[in-house]
Amino acid sequence: MNLSTLITKIENSAEFSKFKKENTKAELCAGFFILDFKPKHETYSLDYKTEDKLFSFNLEENGQVNIKEEEIMEGKDKLEPINARVEINIEDLKELCEEEFLNNKIGKKIEKIIAILQKKEDKTIWNLTCMAEGFSIILMNADSLTGEILKFEKKSLFDIVAIKKKEK
Repeated sequence: MNLSTLITKIENSAEFSKFKKENTKAELCAGFFILDFKPKHETYSLDYKTEDKLFSFNLEENGQVNIKEEEIMEGKDKLEPINARVEINIEDLKELCEEEFLNNKIGKKIEKIIAILQKKEDKTIWNLTCMAEGFSIILMNADSLTGEILKFEKKSLFDIVAIKKKEK
């Protein structure tokens, strides 16, 4: 599915229409997607913010739209409205990641991608966490308009577990 189709499906839903009537100034601030290739399963969610709340709209496989309200967490990163016009779309992410795997001589098959569309340093970017065979985890940031890879970092699940144990 591409982003514009997802936005249309969510924003044309009864749930979103009711929400928008009550929250006229709400703005799209993020997208959250899980692309699971082992059992073919995808999760699509768009986040809209008001001054003090975050509303996540999830599109279920049956076309149903669910809404979940959350408090905005205080932190260093402020949720900024994103530009919904992207050139690198949701369905392009696997190919983009596979190409970068080849460029970095990583011969492992991607099993899952967790993708967050967010604003960072005045750009709308894809923040990608790729899980590959052998417990490999690749962290990438890509420009949503050009596909330029802004960050590439290889990790192992074992590295992350070791860091968590040290923090305790």
